[in-house]
Amino acid sequence: MNSRRDNREYLRYSSVGIELVLFVLIFFGCGHWVDRKFGTLPVFSLIGGLIGIVAGFYVVFRTISSSDKRSGNSDMKTPK
Repeated sequence: MNSRRDNREYLRYSSVGIELVLFVLIFFGCGHWVDRKFGTLPVFSLIGGLIGIVAGFYVVFRTISSSDKRSGNSDMKTPK
């Protein structure tokens, strides 16, 4: 039974990298499309890429912190 839970954790962590790359590519692609439409290259491509990076790292942080809370292995100390 413990092996099954470990497998789910591994799958969750392996999908994090894919999600990060997808966020960056999707937001960059949307920004690039807007740039081509309005002739503002590379303004919205950079903005979209930055938003994708921030959103991707948010997903990474959320996944790791929720996994730590579930397993009770949180090393982060809460301020008093």
